[in-house]
Amino acid sequence: MQDQSKNDSKPFSELRDALFHLDYANDSILEAERELAKAKQAFGDKLRALGPVWVKAVDAAAKMGEELPDAFREGGLLIRFDEEGVASADRLPDAASSHTLYTLANKAGE
Repeated sequence: MQDQSKNDSKPFSELRDALFHLDYANDSILEAERELAKAKQAFGDKLRALGPVWVKAVDAAAKMGEELPDAFREGGLLIRFDEEGVASADRLPDAASSHTLYTLANKAGE
């Protein structure tokens, strides 16, 4: 008498289903990659548009006798401008702000 589990086994159907699920997971990855490419393109467009805005602000500051910095920290980015006004952005590492220390000191009664 054959083992009952061997009779219940459906290796071809199981393989077919596993391949289908793998393909479905791949579709999700492809869609995420398309969305990421769109987001990167939008970020690049905004970064390129930033340079001329900075140049205008530099000119306006100069008319006031002030000097505008060529680097800014905005959120998790360090944004720099070169001598031609071309912007570049680098991600800053995750780090706590000094406000965290203020909050902890206040909570500790310091």
